[in-house]
Amino acid sequence: MAGTISVEKDWAVVIAGNSEMALTGLNTHLRRVDLLCKLAAPLAVSAVAAVVSVPVTNLFVVGWSLVTIPVEWVLIQQVYRRVPDLAKPKREVEVLATGTSNPTIPSSSPSEFELQESLDSVAPLALNNTPHSEHPTSPPKTILTQWRMFIHHPVFLPALAVSQLYLTVLAFGTVMISYLLLRGYSPALLAGMRSLSVLAGLLATFAMPKMVAKLGLVRTGLWAVWSEVLSLVLVVVAFWMRDNTVFAVLLFGGVTASRFGLWVFDLAETQILQTRVRPDEIGLINGMQYALQNLFELASLLLTMASCPSSSSKQSNESP
Repeated sequence: MAGTISVEKDWAVVIAGNSEMALTGLNTHLRRVDLLCKLAAPLAVSAVAAVVSVPVTNLFVVGWSLVTIPVEWVLIQQVYRRVPDLAKPKREVEVLATGTSNPTIPSSSPSEFELQESLDSVAPLALNNTPHSEHPTSPPKTILTQWRMFIHHPVFLPALAVSQLYLTVLAFGTVMISYLLLRGYSPALLAGMRSLSVLAGLLATFAMPKMVAKLGLVRTGLWAVWSEVLSLVLVVVAFWMRDNTVFAVLLFGGVTASRFGLWVFDLAETQILQTRVRPDEIGLINGMQYALQNLFELASLLLTMASCPSSSSKQSNESP
């Protein structure tokens, strides 16, 4: 987790310099690699499991991790050496000359305008060629102070929005996969649909730069999250369908389509944090966001456990 925050959230900003479009491209490339790994890993493990036993497959996964960790360390070290700015201490930043990150946005609804205005109050930050502060800001000392700082930061609402997406079962996660297996869908079909959802996410990484160039960063995020909501409406409707074919089309199609909006919104929110948080605070803010995401994900699992009937109640219902 610490490596993800350092490389994807912090190093990417330094490597991209002062160019927002370069940062958008770098973020999409990192996300593309991540999604490709999520696509390839289950296929590779399934191929191994089809040939050997489950214990041997587990040993293969452990061995693969042990082999790839040193490779990851070497590659990270190479990047650190090739980008001298990564070795420099965090510096105080200046607001860019432009008063807004998206001056071409046409008239917006009040809520969208308020969000834009709030984010523009901490307009994109220039990360390079700025002098050191004579009185650098000391980091918060206690966890309570860190949470208070995070909650009052202008980027808290986007961070809260993306974190709330983890409070769901409308995705190809463990809960939905288990539910669909109980409904009689084959593991092969579920693996194929999961792969299609990853491909939808990959498509989002190609569309993201073009959407930002045309719509601007904030509006891209707004369009993306609403497209995800509309896609998941189809999934909710599916649970009221008695016809299995209609159920499958709405559920699988809606979840797969929602991945496009999800990853565009995730990339937009990531760049909002990268460009509107001071370098000396970016680790703290991203750490708080990851903690919030984990809290919502834990809450979804607890709610699933609480909503499932116990084995004793099932037996009592089945008894004459």
